[in-house]
Amino acid sequence: PVFGLSLGSAGSKRDTLGVLIIGVEEDGPAEKAGLVEGDRIQAVAGVNVRVPQDDAGDDWVSSARSQRLRRELARAEVGQAVEMRVWSGGQVK
Repeated sequence: PVFGLSLGSAGSKRDTLGVLIIGVEEDGPAEKAGLVEGDRIQAVAGVNVRVPQDDAGDDWVSSARSQRLRRELARAEVGQAVEMRVWSGGQVK
């Protein structure tokens, strides 16, 4: 399946908000779901991918959370809806 988004892992203090979306494919599933560059994915399919505050700024922990998100997205099947919790515009949606 294709979600139409690119992810980044900055290892910054903002990682406590979630995994950063650095790109959204035009007319892709992510854009159609209302995701935009700069949003942060906090959870996918009920799996939390945020970095704990004590580990914020740790590149290794941030990378592990990004990999967890990618693993959960890879489990999806074509046509399957995937529930995400996203930090966007100062609120969770």
